[in-house]
Amino acid sequence: MKIRILFTLLLLAAFALVTVAPAQNLYQLNLRGSCAQINSRDRLAFQPFTTATVLRDYAAAQDPAPNVRDLRLAYDVDFDRIVIANTNLQTLKILHGFAFSTGVTNSAETTQRRLVFVFPPEILQANGTAILTETIIRDGDGNVTRRALIGSMQYYQPATLDTPAAPCTATFSIGRKLKMPSPPVAPRP
Repeated sequence: MKIRILFTLLLLAAFALVTVAPAQNLYQLNLRGSCAQINSRDRLAFQPFTTATVLRDYAAAQDPAPNVRDLRLAYDVDFDRIVIANTNLQTLKILHGFAFSTGVTNSAETTQRRLVFVFPPEILQANGTAILTETIIRDGDGNVTRRALIGSMQYYQPATLDTPAAPCTATFSIGRKLKMPSPPVAPRP
C-alpha cells in the first residue's frame, strides 16, 4: 500500500511538472477529435477539435495572449504526455499524461503497442485510456534516428462551472522532432 501511495505521489509530481528548461524530446503532434454534448434541442451533438483549435483556445485564455504561431502541440517522449510548448521548446501546459502502460514489444524494442491510462494534469485519477503504437528506428550506435507514434484515446472532459462533463475521443500522430530555433547570424562586415 505504501509503495502505491509513493508511486502515485511521484506520478503527480511528474504530471504537475511544467518545465522551464527546454525539453530535448518533443515531437510535433497532430490531433483530431470531438467531445459529445446534449444540444438545446435535447439531441446528441459533437464539438470537434483539432491541433489548431486547441492552440487557439489556449492562446485566447492567456493574459497576455501569445501569438498562436509561437505555440506547438507536442508529444513529450521523456514524460509520456501531450503538451503545449513554445518555439523555444518550453512546456507551457500539460494536456494529457499517459501512465500504467501494458502492452507488447518486439525483441529489438523497435515496435510496441500499449494500452495506457490517460490522466489530466494535476489529478491522480485517470479519466480515460489510450492505445499507442510506436515504431523506433535506431542507428548502429543505438541512437534514435526516427520515431513514429499513432494513438487513439477515449476520455472525459471534466465539468466546469459553465459546462457538464463530456465524453471525448481523439486520434493523434507525431511528426518531426522539434528543434530549438537557430540564433540569428550576424551579418559579416
